Amino acid sequence: MVKKIEFIVRHILAWCVLIIVPHAFSTNPLSLNLLTFHTLLYVAPIVIFYLHSDIIVPYFFIERRYLYYFSSVLALYGIFFFINDMLSPILEKMVAIVSIENPSIHVLKGKQMITSRSFVFFITLAASGMYGYSVQNAKREQVLKEMERQQAVSNLQLLKSQLSPHFLFNAMNSLYSLSLKKSEELPNAILTFSDLLRYNTYDSSEDFVDVEKEIEYLHNYIKIQKLRVAEESTILFDEEIDKHASVKIAPMILVPFVENAFKHGRSAEGTVDIAIRICVTASEINFCISNKIFASGTKDFAHGIGIQNVKTRLQLIYGPKHHLEIQETETEYNVALKITI
Repeated sequence: MVKKIEFIVRHILAWCVLIIVPHAFSTNPLSLNLLTFHTLLYVAPIVIFYLHSDIIVPYFFIERRYLYYFSSVLALYGIFFFINDMLSPILEKMVAIVSIENPSIHVLKGKQMITSRSFVFFITLAASGMYGYSVQNAKREQVLKEMERQQAVSNLQLLKSQLSPHFLFNAMNSLYSLSLKKSEELPNAILTFSDLLRYNTYDSSEDFVDVEKEIEYLHNYIKIQKLRVAEESTILFDEEIDKHASVKIAPMILVPFVENAFKHGRSAEGTVDIAIRICVTASEINFCISNKIFASGTKDFAHGIGIQNVKTRLQLIYGPKHHLEIQETETEYNVALKITI
């Protein structure tokens, strides 16, 4: 409602300027009667302007219904002359009043009147056509942007749903292994799994979460994974967080890299060698993870579904505000991610 009122006010001001400004360059003295006379001359052009820009252009010209369009233009031409004819008696009376102070003002008649009105009509038609087309083009771009935004949101939700089941599947496998062994670690593992599930179900539905929550999820995920790898494994996690900075991050954006390291960086003996470092300041997040590649491990895992998904999510969410570098050698796989806040 407020936008509509602003729109109407802007247009009224624009027409007022268009009516009043020419008087600044005229030798005729400005009076209320003269201003009223010139305002009446704008009645027909204003009506034609909005009929053409708001109805005929969007419904006929934009839709390429050209026969209807040209037929409507002819109808507008008739309406334009009809309105002027209806106002002619009033204009003649106004001329009689203002001509005393402005002898040069008079009402055109005959061919001069037809020529003058036709010229004004086509000028009005051209101006309203350009205005109407630009408005419709802006609306179309706005609709396209909204569709792209909705598509991006849908893509993010889809990517999240593609990632989540894989995490849960791995966690359930770990718990199942502990239950078979009747391990005393099972209760704590279930609590850890509960935290994983809570984050995965509730927090990950948000657009952004506190970076501490994402890091906590990483720790819980690693706890579950430690139950599945050999005791000889080396897993280092170094974090440096500015406690005074309130930093948020897209949920589930770091986990796929850790998952990837555990999934593909495991030796035949079940060992992993993983080093994780995360540094958070008020202006950026730096995340690095590296793991050894064993001869028996799966190669070319930079092209896994999880990594491709997270690349897409990073692009959709952060765009140029992120930089992802992945390096893979014969013996090591390294990921460096920088996100500017």
